[in-house]
Amino acid sequence: MEAIFEDQVTVFVDFLGFSSASVQLDESIQLKLLLLLRAISTMRGEFSNDSDPPGANMSAIRLRPTISTFSDHIVASYPMSRIDLGQDEQTTLGLVLFDINLRIARIAAAALSIGFLIRGGVSKGPLYHSNGVVFGSAMVEAYELESRVAIYPRVVLSPSLSRSLDRHPGESRLLVVVKMVSHVLTTYFTCWDPRRRRARTTQFV
Repeated sequence: MEAIFEDQVTVFVDFLGFSSASVQLDESIQLKLLLLLRAISTMRGEFSNDSDPPGANMSAIRLRPTISTFSDHIVASYPMSRIDLGQDEQTTLGLVLFDINLRIARIAAAALSIGFLIRGGVSKGPLYHSNGVVFGSAMVEAYELESRVAIYPRVVLSPSLSRSLDRHPGESRLLVVVKMVSHVLTTYFTCWDPRRRRARTTQFV
């Protein structure tokens, strides 16, 4: 049987206060929320990598994750084996996190413009994600990080992703890549430390 799972960086995001907003807010706010959800639904699609040949600069990197949406939930995934950017594995992971951070920033800004905040989780592991079907332990972990760990409006990185960052201190290429967007949405990226049972905001500067 052909393997159905791929090692993927997986993002799960949803809107805080969505349930109450659906029934309690006035019609004008509900309409704005509906328009935003419709706009987000246009993000749905399969993974593609339209980057220039490996070794090109960052401006030539154009990743499009597989994206599924349902109501106020957004799932995005990046199959690591299909991302050839001419970089080592850890730098490629940094570039994926860079792309995630930019996408989260856009979603958070759009949500905030109508009075909503977002929360989420990011994991890495086995996942099947195609044609709107999402299945695998990476999805479960990302969902649990969002629902049980994040608590506040932020996006929590899984322990395995946190360890990947911690293994590359100082001015490694991975942290340089992520540091470039630290001023955009650093407070949304948080690492989960299961040993201390707490989340810590990642500082790259």
